[in-house]
Amino acid sequence: MERISVTMIRRDMNGLPVFELPVGYRFVTYKTGDEIAWAEIEYSAGEFPSLQEALDRFNLEFLPHTDDMEDRCFFVETADGRKIGTGTAWYNPDFMGEIFGQVHWISLHPDFHGRGIGKAIVSRVMQRLTLSHDKAYLRSSTKSFAAINIYLAFGFIPLPGTPDFDKAWKLIHEAITARSRQ
Repeated sequence: MERISVTMIRRDMNGLPVFELPVGYRFVTYKTGDEIAWAEIEYSAGEFPSLQEALDRFNLEFLPHTDDMEDRCFFVETADGRKIGTGTAWYNPDFMGEIFGQVHWISLHPDFHGRGIGKAIVSRVMQRLTLSHDKAYLRSSTKSFAAINIYLAFGFIPLPGTPDFDKAWKLIHEAITARSRQ
């Protein structure tokens, strides 16, 4: 599927669904040194062409904000302490001229898909965002149509006016429909 960027918004934080992690997994927050685990998860999820590029992105975007990361970045660990998923309850002080919370860098190692972990990550991120924000947005792409389906379940709606909006949402609708028929 063609990769087209999409933006979604949620104008309020009321009535959020809550999803818990399956038994055997737990949430932990970012600690200094976890940037390698973050990069490994993002690389395994196909977000970056190399582990080094993922680490470089972390260092550029988050390293200057480690205090915020300790409060806003979550990992999912297995019972033996392996970090297999991550999500960040970030923020943007000037999204569409307003302060919005941002669902940011939600990723899960592919070996753990289909277990409800992704929904639990989004749920945890949204719970944290409600502490500081009354609205949220996210950016994703058509290739992440399974994640977009989760975001729709959390009340996010497509933001019209973005480049290739109609084409992107047609592709997403087709992919979600085809998957639901399997």
